[in-house]
Amino acid sequence: MPEVIYNNENTRTSFEIDTTNFIVTSIVQSKDTLDLEMGIGTHPNFRNIKMIKIYGTDAIYLRNNDKMTKAFTVKEGYQYELIIK
Repeated sequence: MPEVIYNNENTRTSFEIDTTNFIVTSIVQSKDTLDLEMGIGTHPNFRNIKMIKIYGTDAIYLRNNDKMTKAFTVKEGYQYELIIK
């Protein structure tokens, strides 16, 4: 969990951490980003992520590994991104 905070130090993202249940809640401001490190030179596997919920005008729920993998597109090389507009 510390990696997600360290990787986003220079953003306006705020974090709430529940260490008992291993839940990280991130509030990402409009036009900002949240970087998730999955390992250098690897495809994202979301092995340690149970669910991604995105709240905005509409809510997006990625409830399993397959949905998370399909939601992210290749940016370049081994960089993947999920763009919410």
